Amino acid sequence: LQSHGVTLSKDRAKSLDLPYIPAPPLSIPAAAKPGTFNVNAAVSMASQISTTRSSGKCAKFVRTFIEAGGISTAGRPIAAKDYVSFLPKIGFGYVTSLGDRETQTDWTKLQARRGDVAVMDHGRYGHICMYTGSRWVSDFVQNNMCVYPGNGLVHIFRHNNIV
Repeated sequence: LQSHGVTLSKDRAKSLDLPYIPAPPLSIPAAAKPGTFNVNAAVSMASQISTTRSSGKCAKFVRTFIEAGGISTAGRPIAAKDYVSFLPKIGFGYVTSLGDRETQTDWTKLQARRGDVAVMDHGRYGHICMYTGSRWVSDFVQNNMCVYPGNGLVHIFRHNNIV
């Protein structure tokens, strides 16, 4: 797993007076390279979203963004949280996991790239969204990466073959 300097060891987090977030117990396969991902096309579709309230269809919307980028989502799951194991099958590599709002906000400002996908395992179905370069979008325009109150673990994925 890659950490990109965000996930810290327990000692390092303590020395920086930051919360310690242990590595998630994920069994994520290495990302496949089934095709190229046109991030501009995907982000263009995501940028058309202007709604500020969720319709409960985040996975459907993010799926259409991914498909607009030229990636097939055949065999996709229904629940957003199940995209943690599905995204690597279609070429998205695991980047990192972030646990608190401050870390998520800092990571977005410093390391997020257009087309990054964030998956939250929360509740029955979870949540999924895509970064446009200026905001996180799903079936609505979000104020933050994580849409749930308080802190919550978010898993970030990035396609390995972006054009």
